[in-house]
Amino acid sequence: MGVPTRLAFIRPLAPASAVRPPKGDDWLHEPKWDGFRFQVIKDGSQVRFYSRHAAECTDRLPGMAEAFAKLPTSAAILDRELCLIGPRGAANFYRLMNQTRTSHTDESQLMFLAFDLLHQDGVDLRGLPLSERKRDLDRHCRKSKVPYLSQVETFPDGAILFDYCSKYGFEGVVSKRRSSRYSSGPSRNWSRQSALIASASTRSGINCSKVRASPSLPKPNRRSTPNNVEINGPEIVLRAEAGQAMAMVLHELTTNAAKYGALSTGNGRVSIRWDEQPNGHSRSCLVFEWQEIGGPLVEAPGNPSYGTTTIRDLIPYEFGGTVDLVLALDGVRCRLELPADWLSNDSKPVSETNVQISLPPGAAHT
Repeated sequence: MGVPTRLAFIRPLAPASAVRPPKGDDWLHEPKWDGFRFQVIKDGSQVRFYSRHAAECTDRLPGMAEAFAKLPTSAAILDRELCLIGPRGAANFYRLMNQTRTSHTDESQLMFLAFDLLHQDGVDLRGLPLSERKRDLDRHCRKSKVPYLSQVETFPDGAILFDYCSKYGFEGVVSKRRSSRYSSGPSRNWSRQSALIASASTRSGINCSKVRASPSLPKPNRRSTPNNVEINGPEIVLRAEAGQAMAMVLHELTTNAAKYGALSTGNGRVSIRWDEQPNGHSRSCLVFEWQEIGGPLVEAPGNPSYGTTTIRDLIPYEFGGTVDLVLALDGVRCRLELPADWLSNDSKPVSETNVQISLPPGAAHT
């Protein structure tokens, strides 16, 4: 008899970026919980946890590993989010980040929120439609007695869910085609919408100075010594659709810097600048530049994550702009150009909508 094949890590599917949820009966919609993307592999009596970049993290969560060994199946691979659930039932990403940095993680408030089942008992389920994988996942979770496991709920109306998530502080919405198969890497069968400025009217202008992180990042044209962040740029008004997209890109840059980059250490700093460059025309484009300096040395991931895909593809795909993203060892550098068509002709915005992106308190001092 041959030696049984050990279940291997599956490269995750990466959703595309969108401003609003798609419409249609072939789509289902899920709230995006703010946590770490994880893959759980149960292989006989062994359980392994992997980050989205295939780093094994089992030793960091021994209590959860022991509990998942009791899943009512001999083999399974689940795609899910690791979250820290606070007393009010909301995910707290920054407490989760601090917990996972300690040598002994307190697992009592951690929860794996499952949203897909990729393998079960020797059967590869990735070729099945999502609706059938969801059915199997629901059956799997109902049988499970693991206290750390819960299933992400799905909803038929993405617009209503998006407004709810914007109101109650969820990170956003992930929309998925019911008929789609699971394929590793970027896919437009899943799309993710960030609930940053859902209330902005498409006729309203958004001042570029309002598309900023808050409360830790300062107002434009001022230095922030405590948080090692510098923001400089003139008053430029964006059309609301472009403001939403710019906020999503800035959110991903900021999150990455707080997790892994210059804002995760007291020695790093970030420079954020923008300007309008005519280039022979009266209004040519908005040039936005992000540069991290002095952060920890971090190798770029081998496969593009959702954040990387959003930063690189959203502005070019939705608005015809260009993005030059460099994942350097000593920090991220990004130059983005947005065509003049997406700059408002008004000197003042119709709506003074704030696009606020929260950083952990004292992010540069952790």
